[in-house]
Amino acid sequence: MLFIFNGKISEKTFPALKRGDFKILLVDNEKRLIAFTRTYQKNNCIAVFNASIRPTAMPIIGKDLNLFMNSEKTTLNTLGSHSFAIFVK
Repeated sequence: MLFIFNGKISEKTFPALKRGDFKILLVDNEKRLIAFTRTYQKNNCIAVFNASIRPTAMPIIGKDLNLFMNSEKTTLNTLGSHSFAIFVK
């Protein structure tokens, strides 16, 4: 799997990638989607995963988020098959 980094991974820059509160935002067994958020201090990240063999529309998960990291064939509008996207605020 090819990973596309839109920024430098840093615990100091985005501490919610490694610690903080965890909350599931979306579970869709039919589409095989899951999304969760992690929040630490004023830092927030949201991860979205597509475990399906089919691409699907990116779920609406929040405002003012920046796409930080994603797998191949994933865009702001589409999650590729067997792919993920991580957004940060």
